[in-house]
Amino acid sequence: MIPLEPIRVQFRETIRADGTVHEERLAFCHKVARWVPLARCKACDACAHLSGDSEPILICSVAPEASGGPAGSIRALLARSVWCIEENAPARLACLMPMTQADAIVIDVDGHAIGLLARQVARRAEGNVLARSVMEPAVVALFDGAPLECAHDLLSKRGVRTLPLLSAGRVIGCIDADYGERRG
Repeated sequence: MIPLEPIRVQFRETIRADGTVHEERLAFCHKVARWVPLARCKACDACAHLSGDSEPILICSVAPEASGGPAGSIRALLARSVWCIEENAPARLACLMPMTQADAIVIDVDGHAIGLLARQVARRAEGNVLARSVMEPAVVALFDGAPLECAHDLLSKRGVRTLPLLSAGRVIGCIDADYGERRG
């Protein structure tokens, strides 16, 4: 019998144009081999256990190896939560992020990463200047399943500060520059 291990739950916080923060909880479902909302896990027949509210614990009866995922998955490096901001939101709203988050990932209406907004830039933004107007439009990102070495190279050797992880084009999580320091 294969011992069941907890699956990590990702938090995606999205700052909306109206100033509210929408929270999504996501988990990588080994049964369907893709990221799904946590509520879908709870309804799945493979869900062996789901408990907790602020720090959910998810145990799935489908073994991670069954999904064909790469050994040493990049998913283990993800920050516990990722902060995004809608492109039409006032840039100053990025200051709602915790101080530990240096950049907000600017997303379009479909949740695709289109830029990065640094906290310092958001703090200096005047009035209702939109995030898309002051964001850094170049986003270096990795797709789920990318080799660990790609993350290491981008963060420690090429100076990338915030590295979003994408799945089906949507932001799932991010790896921050601290990873490079811990690894290096």
